[in-house]
Amino acid sequence: MGGKVNGVFFGGVFGILVGLMSAPAGSAEEVDFCARSEDEIRTAFSDPSLRIGFENQGGLLNGGTCWWHSRLQRSAIYLARFRPELPKPDRTVVEGILKDLAHQRRVVEIPGYAGFSEFTRDHQVLVQRELDLWQIRDGFLNQQWIRGLSGRPSLPARRLERRMERIHRAFKKSKPGLWLMAQMKGITSHALLLLGMEQTGEGYRLSFIDSNFPDETRGLEYRRGDRTLDLGYAEFIPYAGFRNDFRRIATAIDSHCGRGAGPESFEISDELIF
Repeated sequence: MGGKVNGVFFGGVFGILVGLMSAPAGSAEEVDFCARSEDEIRTAFSDPSLRIGFENQGGLLNGGTCWWHSRLQRSAIYLARFRPELPKPDRTVVEGILKDLAHQRRVVEIPGYAGFSEFTRDHQVLVQRELDLWQIRDGFLNQQWIRGLSGRPSLPARRLERRMERIHRAFKKSKPGLWLMAQMKGITSHALLLLGMEQTGEGYRLSFIDSNFPDETRGLEYRRGDRTLDLGYAEFIPYAGFRNDFRRIATAIDSHCGRGAGPESFEISDELIF
């Protein structure tokens, strides 16, 4: 399914504290973060400097961590703030940042970096370890692995048409970055982050982040009558899932920005769309 940095601890912590004092709650930077529009978030998803800086890899039996690579990418777009003027973090701080993003429990500040791509490249070993642990937590504790153990890579044309209509409705209701499971042949599945789904005269034009090509925005077209979707390297059937991540993300942002939660504006069902 789908580098290590050593720093001087006290100097790094002191620099971070100084930086935090220089950007108090209510600062222009803070207000800008809390006032981001959906269009600004969509633009952030398309910014290569904010993407994970390495492709899908690792995982159980070296089968990849694409589901969690995609979810970490989404969490970072919503929950990460970058403070390039501060000293770079030490290992302990990096590990805390990654855990908070994986659990979607708070807005994080990433000192010493202007984007997620450079941060994740510099700390690839730690990022991959967190992805591997996340996969294990979901697989053995939450049994999320069941989602990828059944399914087929094609459907009768009319059934796929109805599936695409349901996904399009979910996309229109969703905040940017709808997670899709891509069911491939056998028990193989992959994951994508859906950024755009435009209706055409014949079907839909999709744009998305594929963790196998994390610095690109890729696309495909579905036409009525198709029995499968094609990534160019594999055919698949899509399922929308992990929408409950948006609820946790909303709670974290609302807590950080000091405002009441508004979960009614988020998709909160975590069921796959069949």
